[in-house]
Amino acid sequence: MLLNSGARARILRLLFREPAVTYTQKEIAETCGVPLSKVRKETSALMQMGVVDMRSRGGKKRVQVAASFPFVKELQRLAMASFPIGRETLVKMVKSAGRVKLIIVAGIFMNDPKARVDIIVVADKYSEKCLARAMKKVEQVVAADVRWAGMETKEFLYRWKMFDRFVRDMVGGPHERLVGKVKF
Repeated sequence: MLLNSGARARILRLLFREPAVTYTQKEIAETCGVPLSKVRKETSALMQMGVVDMRSRGGKKRVQVAASFPFVKELQRLAMASFPIGRETLVKMVKSAGRVKLIIVAGIFMNDPKARVDIIVVADKYSEKCLARAMKKVEQVVAADVRWAGMETKEFLYRWKMFDRFVRDMVGGPHERLVGKVKF
């Protein structure tokens, strides 16, 4: 019952990232990219299960993780430890940035809050505008701000050869390569 829909999983991921923070249903809908009617339905179901509380503050109903729910810590660990989006789905969403040669995920995808970025995309014929649009969609699915970087393949290889700190930090820390057509 708890995770019977993708929308509910997004909502839970958002709420359990910061259990003390309250959100209006409209804020949840905008952050998660879920229709407001679906958010109302899902938060109502979560309330009936005792997972969330709804309180009125300043004339607005606000949703928050219920402190009395017996499995708060377990659900928080589950929500934070799981890869927040299907790997193939992520690759498909990002492919609009150009001819993708390398996708490296870290940060929120690897449960590492110290990482400088969450995803780096390297592509031929790279389009920052297309990648920015794709990242907006990814942020909705992940229900979090995603720190991202994108660059042309030539630039990445040059920066790798020049021992660029940003590139070396990304590759040196916990990460996963979703696409790896670039040898370095």
